[in-house]
Amino acid sequence: MTLIRDPDAALWLVSQNRDWWDLVVRGPLGFADYGRLLFIPDPVRPHMRESDVAGVPGPSETEQIAGAVRTLAAHTTTPDECFFLVWNGWGNSPAAAPYSAPPVRVVHPPSGSAAREYYVLSGTLDDMSAWHTAGSAWTDAHDAPIPAYIWPADRAWCVTNDVDPHFATIAGTTDAIDELIAAPGFTVVRDDPDEDPPRYE
Repeated sequence: MTLIRDPDAALWLVSQNRDWWDLVVRGPLGFADYGRLLFIPDPVRPHMRESDVAGVPGPSETEQIAGAVRTLAAHTTTPDECFFLVWNGWGNSPAAAPYSAPPVRVVHPPSGSAAREYYVLSGTLDDMSAWHTAGSAWTDAHDAPIPAYIWPADRAWCVTNDVDPHFATIAGTTDAIDELIAAPGFTVVRDDPDEDPPRYE
């Protein structure tokens, strides 16, 4: 995996005409279908907190995203050319050490300030399956910051994963979303980008 010092590969994404919060949580518009990868189940009543959900042993968020990406690999013509955005808000942890390039920004209008800043990396879809070893400073899965966006070069789909929600959003074809919903090992539900999803308080 390689750090990209010219962020143009991400401009199609961060320059979308969409509210910044919707962009960083729900991802890009213009795809045929959408799904949400649930790290924990959706809330079932008002005013629920994530702490109200009993912890269930299972794959980590990174492992669930990796599983979804393995399924999505069949739905791109460029599995060996993929891009990852990593949020710079992970701070001065060892995981942030490899990053020395200028970040790409999602702007918060009308102030023009950066709502989120990300580093752009390129690699292959296989890098997601070995994410904790893909960067030289990452010693285990707990050190590696989870990617905020993942997409192949042909832009056949895009995974969006912000630090706040209990889900990641996946944009792609209807066939891709159908396959994700049917896949074992993680839970994907269909999503409507025009409707607010359930949220925890």
